[in-house]
Amino acid sequence: MAIVALCFPAHAQFASSLIFRAGDDQVFANPGDVQAEAVLLADGGIGVTLQLEGLLRYQFEQLTGAHLGNPLAVILCGRTLINPVVTERISTGQVSLPAPSLDAADRIADVISGRAGCARLDP
Repeated sequence: MAIVALCFPAHAQFASSLIFRAGDDQVFANPGDVQAEAVLLADGGIGVTLQLEGLLRYQFEQLTGAHLGNPLAVILCGRTLINPVVTERISTGQVSLPAPSLDAADRIADVISGRAGCARLDP
Protein backbone atom coordinates (compact mmCIF):
# COMPACT_ATOMS: atom_id res chain seq x y z
CA MET A 1 0.00 0.00 0.00
CA ALA A 2 1.38 3.40 -0.92
CA ILE A 3 1.49 6.04 1.77
CA VAL A 4 -0.06 9.39 1.03
CA ALA A 5 2.47 11.81 2.43
CA LEU A 6 3.52 15.37 2.00
CA CYS A 7 7.25 15.39 1.47
CA PHE A 8 9.13 18.66 1.29
CA PRO A 9 12.78 19.50 0.78
CA ALA A 10 14.75 20.66 3.82
CA HIS A 11 14.50 24.38 3.13
CA ALA A 12 14.65 27.02 5.85
CA GLN A 13 10.90 27.67 5.56
CA PHE A 14 10.26 24.06 6.67
CA ALA A 15 12.79 24.15 9.52
CA SER A 16 10.09 24.30 12.19
CA SER A 17 8.04 21.52 10.66
CA LEU A 18 6.73 18.50 12.53
CA ILE A 19 7.56 15.29 10.67
CA PHE A 20 6.39 11.76 11.33
CA ARG A 21 8.83 9.39 9.58
CA ALA A 22 8.74 5.61 9.23
CA GLY A 23 11.14 3.97 6.80
CA ASP A 24 11.13 6.02 3.61
CA ASP A 25 7.64 7.42 4.26
CA GLN A 26 6.91 10.65 6.05
CA VAL A 27 4.02 12.93 6.88
CA PHE A 28 4.70 16.64 7.24
CA ALA A 29 2.77 19.24 9.27
CA ASN A 30 3.30 22.98 9.29
CA PRO A 31 3.52 24.81 12.61
CA GLY A 32 -0.02 25.44 13.77
CA ASP A 33 -1.56 22.56 11.77
CA VAL A 34 -1.61 20.43 14.91
CA GLN A 35 -3.21 21.24 18.24
CA ALA A 36 -0.64 20.56 20.98
CA GLU A 37 -0.93 20.83 24.74
CA ALA A 38 1.38 20.03 27.67
CA VAL A 39 -0.36 17.55 30.00
CA LEU A 40 0.01 14.93 32.68
CA LEU A 41 -0.14 11.58 30.89
CA ALA A 42 -2.26 8.61 31.99
CA ASP A 43 0.85 6.82 33.30
CA GLY A 44 1.60 9.77 35.59
CA GLY A 45 4.35 11.16 33.40
CA ILE A 46 4.51 14.53 31.70
CA GLY A 47 4.05 14.94 28.00
CA VAL A 48 2.48 16.64 25.03
CA THR A 49 -0.79 15.54 23.46
CA LEU A 50 -1.31 16.16 19.78
CA GLN A 51 -4.58 16.25 17.87
CA LEU A 52 -4.30 15.64 14.13
CA GLU A 53 -7.29 16.53 11.94
CA GLY A 54 -8.45 16.13 8.36
CA LEU A 55 -5.94 15.04 5.74
CA LEU A 56 -3.11 14.99 8.27
CA ARG A 57 -5.06 12.57 10.46
CA TYR A 58 -5.72 10.31 7.46
CA GLN A 59 -2.06 10.40 6.38
CA PHE A 60 -0.90 9.56 9.91
CA GLU A 61 -3.34 6.64 10.06
CA GLN A 62 -2.00 5.33 6.74
CA LEU A 63 1.59 5.76 7.93
CA THR A 64 1.05 3.91 11.21
CA GLY A 65 -0.96 1.17 9.51
CA ALA A 66 1.73 0.53 6.92
CA HIS A 67 4.57 0.44 9.45
CA LEU A 68 3.31 -1.85 12.22
CA GLY A 69 6.29 -3.22 14.15
CA ASN A 70 8.63 -0.53 12.83
CA PRO A 71 10.04 2.64 14.41
CA LEU A 72 8.17 5.91 13.84
CA ALA A 73 10.31 9.00 14.38
CA VAL A 74 8.62 12.17 15.56
CA ILE A 75 10.87 15.00 14.39
CA LEU A 76 10.48 18.67 15.32
CA CYS A 77 12.84 21.38 14.08
CA GLY A 78 15.23 18.69 12.85
CA ARG A 79 15.37 17.00 16.28
CA THR A 80 14.03 13.52 16.88
CA LEU A 81 11.78 13.81 19.92
CA ILE A 82 10.88 10.14 20.14
CA ASN A 83 11.28 7.03 17.98
CA PRO A 84 8.78 4.44 19.27
CA VAL A 85 7.80 1.20 17.55
CA VAL A 86 4.34 1.32 15.98
CA THR A 87 2.15 -1.28 17.70
CA GLU A 88 -1.19 -0.38 16.12
CA ARG A 89 -2.80 1.75 13.43
CA ILE A 90 -3.67 5.12 14.98
CA SER A 91 -6.95 6.30 13.51
CA THR A 92 -8.06 8.75 16.23
CA GLY A 93 -5.53 11.42 15.34
CA GLN A 94 -4.51 11.57 19.00
CA VAL A 95 -0.82 11.18 19.81
CA SER A 96 0.95 11.49 23.18
CA LEU A 97 4.64 12.31 23.40
CA PRO A 98 6.54 11.94 26.68
CA ALA A 99 8.59 14.91 27.87
CA PRO A 100 11.24 15.12 30.61
CA SER A 101 9.57 18.04 32.41
CA LEU A 102 6.53 20.30 32.30
CA ASP A 103 8.74 23.14 31.03
CA ALA A 104 9.99 20.95 28.14
CA ALA A 105 6.41 19.87 27.36
CA ASP A 106 5.28 23.52 27.26
CA ARG A 107 8.13 24.44 24.92
CA ILE A 108 7.43 21.50 22.57
CA ALA A 109 3.69 22.29 22.51
CA ASP A 110 4.40 25.97 21.76
CA VAL A 111 6.52 25.08 18.71
CA ILE A 112 4.20 22.37 17.37
CA SER A 113 1.14 24.59 17.66
CA GLY A 114 2.91 27.52 15.97
CA ARG A 115 2.99 29.81 19.02
CA ALA A 116 6.81 29.91 18.94
CA GLY A 117 9.73 29.12 16.64
CA CYS A 118 12.38 26.42 16.98
CA ALA A 119 14.54 28.56 19.29
CA ARG A 120 11.89 27.95 22.00
CA LEU A 121 13.06 24.33 22.20
CA ASP A 122 16.39 25.41 23.68
CA PRO A 123 16.31 25.56 27.49
